Amino acid sequence: LAAACGVRRQALEAKLPRTAELPFDSGRRMMSTFHQNGAERVTYTKGAPDEVLKKCTRLLLYGKEVPLQSMQIRQIQSAVEWMSGQALRTLAVAMRRGGRGPEEKELTFIGMVGMKDPPRPEAAGAVERFRRAGVSTVMITGDHVDTAYAIAARLGIVKRREQCMTEEQLRRLPDREFLRALDDVRVFARVSPQSKVRIVKGFKEKGRIVAMTGDGVNDAPSLKAADIGIAMGQNGTDVAKQASEIILTDDTFATIEKAIEEGGGMAFGTDAEIAKKLVYSVKKAIKKPLIVKLSPNVTSVADMARAVADGGADGISLINTLVGMRIDLRTRRPVIGVRTGGFSGPAVFPVAVRMVSEVSRAVSLPVMGIGGVSSARDVIEMMMAGATAVQVGAANLVDPCACKRIIEDLPAVMDELGIDSLKEIIGAANA
Repeated sequence: LAAACGVRRQALEAKLPRTAELPFDSGRRMMSTFHQNGAERVTYTKGAPDEVLKKCTRLLLYGKEVPLQSMQIRQIQSAVEWMSGQALRTLAVAMRRGGRGPEEKELTFIGMVGMKDPPRPEAAGAVERFRRAGVSTVMITGDHVDTAYAIAARLGIVKRREQCMTEEQLRRLPDREFLRALDDVRVFARVSPQSKVRIVKGFKEKGRIVAMTGDGVNDAPSLKAADIGIAMGQNGTDVAKQASEIILTDDTFATIEKAIEEGGGMAFGTDAEIAKKLVYSVKKAIKKPLIVKLSPNVTSVADMARAVADGGADGISLINTLVGMRIDLRTRRPVIGVRTGGFSGPAVFPVAVRMVSEVSRAVSLPVMGIGGVSSARDVIEMMMAGATAVQVGAANLVDPCACKRIIEDLPAVMDELGIDSLKEIIGAANA
């Protein structure tokens, strides 16, 4: 903005060197810098208009400093409300001459800046898909309440202004009334870190499973208080990341939605307890089959399978390794598929059988055997290991010709082995 007006930062810093500053914090909602201007010392302050205005006693009007009158305060507040209603993030600027260091008192109000920071195009669609999946989206922001309402309304988070609450309103509410308000309020504006934690704990007290996103140091307490803390990977602080269970590598809200879209695929590493906790949380929030993908570096497939099964998973898959997953479109049931990273053929068959056996013993879920199945005997062996279904062909490609041949050969092989029904094999494997 300054550059557009012909003001260059490098030249300005040379003319007005900064000698001290008061950094921003969420309590004051402002920051100040102290500069030397020749023989004069000047404090410059920027921050939330409502907070900066409280510190001002004078107004810069037509190049002159004059006492700030109540009528002018109302005009400034009205301008803030109008700009916020246009979904602009507002910032007030003020100054103070003299002093030995930066002081945020008896300031002279200079003016305001309105910044447009629209939500990403995919955000509204993600909010709607969340809603259809039974997940409510709540906005907690440091913005002015009118800015927050305008943005939330565009995203479909709120429909009425009454669904917004400020820090001041929140603090006045006793716990019982606050819990009742959580049934309807979906936007919290100008909220302190302490109130964020209160909001998270309030939703949990009402029996909700809470996932909290954040990127700053001040977000860490609420990230830790949530059932699932989600930190930003690109712009998030190390403190926020350490307080979270999930890190979004692309900092995109819509990425969270992908985790529960079409049955809720989720990926986990080596921590079984975290996996169980996340599965339980997501499963309670959605009303679709939940497929859990275990990353290749899991120490024990069986242990992790038990953990996610205890959490309520409907199916299990390993990413780019030995187990895959699909949903049977006819029965709508999840099926575990054992595969070998896209390979097929006799060499991988023993590995596939072992994996079917290990997974089927660990969890009471349907198991599909994939990998190296090339004959009717392979089908029977795979089913005896615990598979309730067998795929013939590569992991991602069924071989129709081989299927036909195996089906034609299967009755003769069953007679040879004295098997009357494949149900006998399944029953023996389950036993």
